Amino acid sequence: MVVYGKERGFLMTVGASAEIAKRCPEHRLENWAAMLRDGGDAETIEHRAALICILNKGYELNRQYMEPGYTAEPLTAEAVLALPSEVFLALLNEALKATNPKREIETEPIKKNTVTAEKQV
Repeated sequence: MVVYGKERGFLMTVGASAEIAKRCPEHRLENWAAMLRDGGDAETIEHRAALICILNKGYELNRQYMEPGYTAEPLTAEAVLALPSEVFLALLNEALKATNPKREIETEPIKKNTVTAEKQV
């Protein structure tokens, strides 16, 4: 999704997991849904903005390490909170997809053992 003229990605990295966990009740990642509970109160809105920023930062830092010469430019809370409501909600939806990535595992067919055992006497 393009925000402020730049394509924005989201990635649940180890660092992002740790940052999110720090904001969760009891500092446990499995409690993250509690901090995003339905409601329009200021605390919930700020948690949602923080989640967007944290997951975007994870993406940006990962990309910086994976692509030599790339400079990370993560979104800030101030920039996210300045978005129109409909853009904020669309961005939140994109960010939430990164918290539940589709898991695919590539496998190779099992090859028959081509080594034969010889009877030793």
